[in-house]
Amino acid sequence: MQKKAAKKSKLLAEKQADADEALKAISRSMTEARSAVGSIKSESLSEIRSLRAPPEAIRDILQAVLLFMGILDTSWEAMRKFLSKSSVKDEIINFDAHRITRDVHKKVSALVKSKEASFDPKNAKRASVAAAPLAAWVTANLQYSEILEKISPLEQEKNELVSNLSRAEKQIQKLSQGLLTVDEKVAGLKEKFEVLMKEATQIKIDLEKEQVERYALVTAAFVTYLGGCSEETRTEVLKLFRNAFSIQDFDPVAFCATETEQCVYKTNILAELEEPRSACRFSFGGEYRNAVEQRSNAVSD
Repeated sequence: MQKKAAKKSKLLAEKQADADEALKAISRSMTEARSAVGSIKSESLSEIRSLRAPPEAIRDILQAVLLFMGILDTSWEAMRKFLSKSSVKDEIINFDAHRITRDVHKKVSALVKSKEASFDPKNAKRASVAAAPLAAWVTANLQYSEILEKISPLEQEKNELVSNLSRAEKQIQKLSQGLLTVDEKVAGLKEKFEVLMKEATQIKIDLEKEQVERYALVTAAFVTYLGGCSEETRTEVLKLFRNAFSIQDFDPVAFCATETEQCVYKTNILAELEEPRSACRFSFGGEYRNAVEQRSNAVSD
């Protein structure tokens, strides 16, 4: 959006530069015309007012002046009244061409084209010394008004572009603030997540430790008190242990020995079975008991 606006702004700037150059050129003519009007002597204006039937050139020039000044009554009496004002030259000199409406511009332009001879500098000067500067002033204002009318769309387009750029910048700023807010929220959530993960990890460690302790306790009881019991007795008692400690699938033998170690233990047990043992005092074998004790000690530590 910004690139497109920048490209359009550059094009408008080029057009504006051409228009400014044209205005600069016509401004010199405007300055000269104002200066010429300022040099008109009061006697020359009085001479024009004293005329009962002014020449056509004077009437045409004054009609254009009155139209520019916003005076729609262009009768000779209205012209004489306008020229009788003590501030008439100041009003003409300080006139702002931006006041010229499209309708007035159209009327004056039509008048100048239809009465081109009246606005010719030589003809105007021949009619009156005061008429020539006024004719130059009318021509300069007409040209200035034409340029203003041409650049009016440029000004409007420029203002619209500035407005669009301003709106785009506000949208970008709003989006940037939104992204900043999102980043802050994400950072906060990330920090909270890390805290929760640490807590969850610690809880998991504590639970695993507690579970291992229960495994070790049941295994120790299993080896110590059930080693010499029958398989049926061991199964029933182990079931009670599992229910009491909520470890339904726990296998004490698998807990303290690998499959290879279990094979070795079973071999040793078979050898020991050849010797008489008291009921429920049977040892699972020295190596098996040592393994359980080592596992229990590790859990306690």
